[in-house]
Amino acid sequence: MAVRTNYELFDILTNEKDFSISATDLSNNTQTIISSANAVQYMLHKYGTRNYSVLRGMDPATKAEALNDFSFDFRLWVSNRQHNIDLQYQALFDYDFSPIENVDRYESETINRDDTTTYGKTNTVSGTDTTTYGRTDTRTIDSTTDHNGSDTVTKNGAEINETTKAGFNAPNSYTPDTKTTTTYDDVAEQTAFNSGTTEDTSDTNVSSGSDSLSKSETATEGGSDTTDSDTLRTLRVHGNVGITSNATLLRETLELRTIALAEMLIDNFINDYTYYA
Repeated sequence: MAVRTNYELFDILTNEKDFSISATDLSNNTQTIISSANAVQYMLHKYGTRNYSVLRGMDPATKAEALNDFSFDFRLWVSNRQHNIDLQYQALFDYDFSPIENVDRYESETINRDDTTTYGKTNTVSGTDTTTYGRTDTRTIDSTTDHNGSDTVTKNGAEINETTKAGFNAPNSYTPDTKTTTTYDDVAEQTAFNSGTTEDTSDTNVSSGSDSLSKSETATEGGSDTTDSDTLRTLRVHGNVGITSNATLLRETLELRTIALAEMLIDNFINDYTYYA
C-alpha cells in the first residue's frame, strides 16, 4: 500500500537543487530574475512551516526523495509557464513609458500608389465653306423722239422783182444775161410741232458661279505617364486621454514597481503545491 509522507519545507529545502528563475527580454537575452540560493532563502523565510506531500511506493519517502520531488515539480511548473514569465518580465522592465501618460501609440502605414495619366485627345475639324454668286442686273434703253406737225413760211408784203444785167465785158454768169430776184417786204416763218419723247431703259448683267472650300483637320495626342510611389507615414499618439488623473497614474506606477516578479512566481508555486497542516 502506498504511503504518503508529509515534510515541512524546513526539512527538505537546501541549495542542492536549482530553484532559480530566468526570463528572456525583448532583445532575446536571458536574464536571471532570482538565483537559486535567493529562492531557497525566500521560501524558507516565508513558507518554512508549509507541508509538502510525497508519495513513494511501498516505502516511506526520505527527505532526499522529497527534495527531488519538490525540485522536479518546481522546474516543471516554471517550464510550463516560461512564455508567460518572459512576457511579464518584458512588460515590467523592457517597456519605457511616462508615469503620467496612459496613451502611447505608434502607427505606421505604407501607401502604394500608381499614378497614371493617359492622353487620348482627338480634335477633328471638318466642313465645307461655299460662296455662291447669282446676281442679275437688267437695264433696257429705248429712247425715241417723235416730232409731229408742220413748218409754215408766210410771205407778206409786196412782191418786188429786180432784174440785174451783166455788165459789158463782165463775166457772164447769168443765163441769159439778166437775173430776176423776187423779194417781199415781210417774211414770217412759223414752225409748229406736235412732239413726244418716250424713254425705256433696261440693262441685263448676269454674274453667276460659286467658290467651294472643303477642309478636314485631325489632331491626335496619345500616350500615358505612370508613376509608382510608396509613401510611408508614421504617426505617434501619446498623452492622457483625460479619464485618469496624473496622481492616479503615479500611484499605479508605484504599485507596479513594487512587484517582485520572482517572489510573485514563487508564491504562486507554493500555493499550488504546499499547504499548512
